[in-house]
Amino acid sequence: MSALDMILELIKNVKIGIMRKMEKKKMTQEDIMKLLDSCYEKCLNGIPMVSPGIEDMANDYLSKHETKEKACRDMLKNQIAKCTTSGVVTGLGGFITMPVAIPANIGSVIYVQMRMIACTAYMADYDLNSDQTQTFVYACLAGVAVNQIWRKICKWCYKKDTGKGLDED
Repeated sequence: MSALDMILELIKNVKIGIMRKMEKKKMTQEDIMKLLDSCYEKCLNGIPMVSPGIEDMANDYLSKHETKEKACRDMLKNQIAKCTTSGVVTGLGGFITMPVAIPANIGSVIYVQMRMIACTAYMADYDLNSDQTQTFVYACLAGVAVNQIWRKICKWCYKKDTGKGLDED
């Protein structure tokens, strides 16, 4: 399956979900999980000739920066720029292209944001193949209130890397 075919499949899955909603049919939890699982698998392994796998992406940033924190900040900045650019480009076609552009934009934003979250987890030494990490990625993507959990993880990672707590600076 070519890279373009994989992207088109992802866009088709998102479009199917939107069309179902337009037809007043509800997407089931199973439909959403299939979409998320497919996207997560593509995030981990990358899409040939489009984007590298998460490990390669993270290691590229890590090789260019002195610390994991600097690498992570740079990666986040670049991924946010990708999402912003995708939104701007999607809007260029105007009202006429909306039926095609919106599903494409949603699919690309889900993909980029999931990669951003998974890359951050990888840089924090989490096992991307574990169910817990995958669940955390989905929770972050869905905007679930994981603020307290995230704070604990950040404090733990900082302490693991520096040997001292955040309040000990």
